[in-house]
Amino acid sequence: MRIIEGKNPVMEALRSDAQIDTILISKEAAQGSFAKLLEMAKEKNILVKNVDKALLDKLSENKRHQGIIAEAMEYEYKEIDDILNYAKKKGEKPFVIILDEVTDVHNLGAIIRSAECLGAHGVIIPKRRAAQVNGIVAKSSAGAVEFLPVARVTNISNAIEELKEKGLWIYGADMDGEKYIYEETYSVHTSPDFI
Repeated sequence: MRIIEGKNPVMEALRSDAQIDTILISKEAAQGSFAKLLEMAKEKNILVKNVDKALLDKLSENKRHQGIIAEAMEYEYKEIDDILNYAKKKGEKPFVIILDEVTDVHNLGAIIRSAECLGAHGVIIPKRRAAQVNGIVAKSSAGAVEFLPVARVTNISNAIEELKEKGLWIYGADMDGEKYIYEETYSVHTSPDFI
């Protein structure tokens, strides 16, 4: 079971295909501005329970639940092919963000949010020695993690080689680099097989 906390992350989880079991809402928050969210939960036949704020405080991972927590199935990581198929389905050339050694869950969430805003089709993270998707990531991503596929791989180098074999070009970011993402044209290098 994973915890999704906060109004926007829970709303985005409801908009996505996330499998939510129960929504816990504080009695005070239930009387506030959660009408749309509660209506969506009712349409999806999701159980909503009014609970004391103390229970939400106990369950909360980041202590910023805003009076609402959704209990959902564990995050379903995707495969690299799922990310590439997502791009193909959208009729776009694949744009994949590969992360290594990002250990802070807040940073992972912020990167996922930015990647989704930049039009990326997915994010690849390592299985070990890195942050994993959890409730804090969902909150930090403002719910973007519910829409942007995240793949977990055993070996980043092998994942890069797999992407190269499938016609993708790999670019690396360096703190001291001179180029910025908006200055580079990437589309001329990708394989037409994905169009």
